[in-house]
Amino acid sequence: MPMPQPIPEDGELSELQELTFDEGFNDKWCEEMIGELEKRFQQLDADNSGMVDRDELKSALQGAANKMTDEEIQQLLDEFDMDANGGVDLQEFITIMHVRYLNQDEAENDMLDAFRLLDRDGDGVVTSEELHFAIQDALGDILSDQEAQALIAVADESSKGGITFEDFEKIVNFKE
Repeated sequence: MPMPQPIPEDGELSELQELTFDEGFNDKWCEEMIGELEKRFQQLDADNSGMVDRDELKSALQGAANKMTDEEIQQLLDEFDMDANGGVDLQEFITIMHVRYLNQDEAENDMLDAFRLLDRDGDGVVTSEELHFAIQDALGDILSDQEAQALIAVADESSKGGITFEDFEKIVNFKE
C-alpha cells in the first residue's frame, strides 16, 4: 500500500486532493468510517454551508480553544484548508482525517507486530523469560536472567508480572 503524501503547505496541491470517494477512499477505508466522518463534519458545519470556517472550528474546540490562541486556531484551519479558500469542505476533512488515522493505524499495527514477536506464548504479557529469549535470539547472550527481570520490573506499569501491550506502547512512544 503506498504511503500517503504529506499534507501540502502554502496551498500546494497534492494527489490526495484528487482522490474521490469512489476512486481512493473506498479501496483503503471502509464506508462506515467515511459515514462517521460525514456526521462529524456536519456537526462542525453549524451553518450548513458545506464548509467549516474559522468561527465554527473555534466553537467546536470550545474547551481546547480556551487554551489555544487565535493564531493556533488559524494554523489548524490552514492545515486542513488544502485549497486555501478560507474553510474546510467535506472532501478536505475526509482527506486529512484519512491521512492522520491511516498513519496512526499503520504505526499501531507495526507496534503490535513487534509486541507479538516478544510475546512468544501469545498471552498478552511479555515475561522476563520471553524478553531474555528475544534479546538472546536477536543479539546473542548479552542479557542475564536477572537483567531481564529488572527490565520487566521497570516496564511493568500494569503490575501484571510482565510487559502488556499498553506498557510496551508507553515505552516505545516515550509516554508516562
